[in-house]
Amino acid sequence: MIQHLKRFYKKYLGLNVNDSFSFSLLTNFWNPKNISNKWSVFINKYCSILAWNKSRIIFSSNILIWPWVVITSANHSIKKSDKLYDQIWHEEDVYIWDEVWIGANAVILPWVSLPKWTIVWANAVVTKSPEWEYTIIWGVPAKFLKNRPE
Repeated sequence: MIQHLKRFYKKYLGLNVNDSFSFSLLTNFWNPKNISNKWSVFINKYCSILAWNKSRIIFSSNILIWPWVVITSANHSIKKSDKLYDQIWHEEDVYIWDEVWIGANAVILPWVSLPKWTIVWANAVVTKSPEWEYTIIWGVPAKFLKNRPE
């Protein structure tokens, strides 16, 4: 069943992924033509992968994403002078590099790049990119917790 859905997304909606991209039937994609991967991505159930019109979400290799994760490449302006309906969208690419694990209920916001071997703790809200590879981040907003043990 999932193979049929993947073919449908690729053929009719433009999902730009290879056969090693796996996702649950309960995954929500927005603008799938702006989502791509290099190799081996697994997205669990109830995730939302929201690529917008002018921005992309790029997955590298060997990525695990647990349930209820939201990854978005756009956000509203937060200026006090803007009315809700007049707010400007800020779009920025999201990069998720090799060997990244994203815990359940995490949120990854636009302009974030998760370096190689990053672990995002469950329920974290990632508002900026971690500075180093091999790190564990957690919290709201997500902060450095520690380096991954060897």
